[in-house]
Amino acid sequence: MARPRSEAWAVAAVMLAATLPYLNAFHAGFVFDDGPVIRDNPLVTGPFDTWNILAAPLYHGNLYRPVTLLSYALNEQLTPGSAAAFHAVNIVLHVAVTALVFVLGNLFVRNRTVAFIAAALFSVHPIHTEAVTSIVGRAELLVALFGLITLCATLRSQDTKQSGWDAVALLTFTAALFSKESAVTLLPLIPLCRAARRGGSLWPALARELRSGQWIPFAAAVGLFLIARTYVVGSLTLPTRPIPLDNVLAHMPALARIRTACGVLADYAGMLVLPLVLSADYSWRQVVPAETWLEPSVIAGVGVLLVSVIGFLALAPRKPVASVIAAFPLVTLALTANLLFPIGTVKAERLLYLPSVGCALGIALLAYRTGPGWSARRGRALLAAALVVFAARTWIRNRDWFDSMTLFQSTVTAAPASSKAHYNLAVAFEKMGDLDTAALHYRESLRLWEDYEDSAFGLGLIYEKKGVAPGAIDWYRKTVTIAPGHNSANTNLCRLLLHEHDFAAAETACRHGLRFAPTDPNLLKGLGAALLGQGDHERGLGVLQRSLAHNPSDAELRALVARLEREGAPPS
Repeated sequence: MARPRSEAWAVAAVMLAATLPYLNAFHAGFVFDDGPVIRDNPLVTGPFDTWNILAAPLYHGNLYRPVTLLSYALNEQLTPGSAAAFHAVNIVLHVAVTALVFVLGNLFVRNRTVAFIAAALFSVHPIHTEAVTSIVGRAELLVALFGLITLCATLRSQDTKQSGWDAVALLTFTAALFSKESAVTLLPLIPLCRAARRGGSLWPALARELRSGQWIPFAAAVGLFLIARTYVVGSLTLPTRPIPLDNVLAHMPALARIRTACGVLADYAGMLVLPLVLSADYSWRQVVPAETWLEPSVIAGVGVLLVSVIGFLALAPRKPVASVIAAFPLVTLALTANLLFPIGTVKAERLLYLPSVGCALGIALLAYRTGPGWSARRGRALLAAALVVFAARTWIRNRDWFDSMTLFQSTVTAAPASSKAHYNLAVAFEKMGDLDTAALHYRESLRLWEDYEDSAFGLGLIYEKKGVAPGAIDWYRKTVTIAPGHNSANTNLCRLLLHEHDFAAAETACRHGLRFAPTDPNLLKGLGAALLGQGDHERGLGVLQRSLAHNPSDAELRALVARLEREGAPPS
């Protein structure tokens, strides 16, 4: 009875450790991507519709994560509009994942001390705040939850020979796949973990696992997911390349991309060891292409790769469990590290949530075998100090997510070279009414990325709010030069030129916008007014009638059209 009781206390302790640093996250709101993914998503806030959720891509339309989307919709149905309730679910998921780290360590390493150290380090690590405190980080939590259940269940099946565990493993693996695409990386870990548990050299044991065919249903689940994703999203990979602002690596030759990705890998390793500077965004120019393989960050990243690969190969013959743990972080990061192919983002802390399980297990195993003796007072004190420091950093980092202003100020501080960070902060200042500070950050955003159309448009809005029409017109023109199809910029430019009585320029601006949005009622209305202003009453009236047909609820336009039709002359 002593052993189960001690394990229960250990699980309770790490679950408590996972809870305490996130208690202040209940005060956080809906910030950053929570808006488009959750608050502005009719599949979440509208009537609950399971089938539409299963058949819909996630915002921006290039991701397929129906289980994650379903969890948001259920959250909203049960607690409408409550950010605290969404955060509570994320914290509960993190606590559950932490408990599973202990269970996996106990099953796989067969050492409760190692399992406890790993789970304790995982529970409070500050790198997890983006996955836990940011609501949209739930995809990472669900993948880790279902993925760890899969690994634990398949190991239990190996021990007990009960087919029920295989069924649980297959079910949760499928759930992980439909929570986030990166769950595919769990597939090679299933036979690897089972082979390592057989004892002896990893290679003959892995060959036996592969011959057994136990992995085939899991591979079939991957095939099913890929078919579903292709059907919903329209392609197996990203349907369109991300813009350079989000991931410049997607626009680079393969070797240059891999070289730069190695530098990012070194950054990831540094964050796991010393998580002092953390940011919600690392877009251009916070991460820039590495010019040569001799840059320190690239060398360090290659070193991280070599340590993982060499550790896996060197330990495989005699210490297969340690061998698989050495490979765990790299395997689970393989699809999101931009090494094999580019993804939608160049770098993100949330991507380390599941890989950090392997790091925690590896550190715990290494510390247990080479440290000062974890049953001794010095060992326990060292672990306690690390946990307190990490928990404090997590608590402080959580406060960055309280609201948009706080988050984007912290992001600009941590990633001052990020154009998107300055843009987001500018938007926050603009909403507060601090137009001068907003303009400064819009300009800095454009300095870092001169083709950032949204920042140019933001400056146009600020000049318009200040009543400086010529400045607003110049920035709207700059916006449509960068992005000719920017509908709001085209519409605002047309409207301001009309207000300035520059009817010929207004006609040109409206016609330009209509090339990209031929049925836009506001652009049609502006074109009609521009034609009327130039004395072309017949064509102006015709265009206004077309605008009214597309927007019959415009009472002002309806009255104007009726007057023109009745009088046959332009309005005064």
